[in-house]
Amino acid sequence: VMFRLSQYRTSLGSSDFSNAVREVDRGHLSTLKLTELLHQRMQYIFDDDGSYLSGDFYNYLQKRFDSGPGYYSWSGLRYFLYEYELHLLEHASQKKVDWSSLLKTPKDKVSVEHVYPQSDPTHWKRAFKGISKKDRQRFQNTLGNLLVLSMSINASLQDDSFEEKKRPKTGRGAVKLRTGYSDGSHSEIEVSKCDSWGPTEIYNRGMRLLRFMEARWNIRFSDDEIREELLFINSYKDAD
Repeated sequence: VMFRLSQYRTSLGSSDFSNAVREVDRGHLSTLKLTELLHQRMQYIFDDDGSYLSGDFYNYLQKRFDSGPGYYSWSGLRYFLYEYELHLLEHASQKKVDWSSLLKTPKDKVSVEHVYPQSDPTHWKRAFKGISKKDRQRFQNTLGNLLVLSMSINASLQDDSFEEKKRPKTGRGAVKLRTGYSDGSHSEIEVSKCDSWGPTEIYNRGMRLLRFMEARWNIRFSDDEIREELLFINSYKDAD
């Protein structure tokens, strides 16, 4: 929360906590006291009512949306999406994504995909009719449009239509080029249950992911208005 959301430097409090850990090791400080020290250090990122003060995270993201990549360039993205994948695994029997796969993806491969492609191909524009190019880019790079894949794919396959992405794709000799969402990661399977993919689906999934973040990371955004602001597509309120 301190480092990935509020974007404080990882050296914050390093000397204090190095000393504290040494005291724990020597038996001079209990782990309970260490926990209290951590909570005290984090107090100033929470409001009086206990809700998380999201201003630093919002400002960090705003710079990334202004420059283009949005959430796709967030340093905590892969870790967060992996945690969500493990959350979905709790209700399934087979693990489909390994953390090492997300760390070792070759440069020409994709392990976190934009469901609505960044290239904005013509066959996708119908779902975003009436939305400006700048705002379409926000939909492409917002949290709800980013999906961890069970199998890395070539970047050129990202332009497929939503229906094509849901199905396996094979090449010559029946070589599988990509696993369809319907048989991919648990996150892919969840997305594949949508009949179509547009502003409403992206908004709804983004809100669902932020609520998961709150539950998983033990924080609370004050209301839906704050959650919508953090998605950077809050000018569109026509979602269910």
